[in-house]
Amino acid sequence: MTFLVPAVSVFVCNVSIIVKLLYFASKRSNMVSKMYDSKTRSMTVLLMTTSFVYLIFTGPFYLTMAVVWKEDPFGQVINSDEAAMDTLYMGIVVTLNRINYAVNFVLYCLTGSQFRKLLSDSFKKCFLKKNDESF
Repeated sequence: MTFLVPAVSVFVCNVSIIVKLLYFASKRSNMVSKMYDSKTRSMTVLLMTTSFVYLIFTGPFYLTMAVVWKEDPFGQVINSDEAAMDTLYMGIVVTLNRINYAVNFVLYCLTGSQFRKLLSDSFKKCFLKKNDESF
């Protein structure tokens, strides 16, 4: 359930946002320049990409937890090849689950001009404060 509810929620919300974006884009197509069309397309691509990345990277972890493991294999004594493979597999799916966050950050940096600007401003403020304190 910890995977299904967020996955369905993300999917439904993204589809709803995309439908609204396309609706408003068609209404303003006669009034506004093509700049907004590219922003709408960019937002749609970002939403769909982050949804698929979420499913790809977190799906195996939650599926494994729901179907295969009833207990945590970490911290147990590994006394067989099967237990070693189970622990290795669990390590891989946990790593994939964590990679989801890094990939989302990269996607937002690549596609979101406003996100890049805010991130840049945050770093500038952070480094300027540190430089001012050192004098």
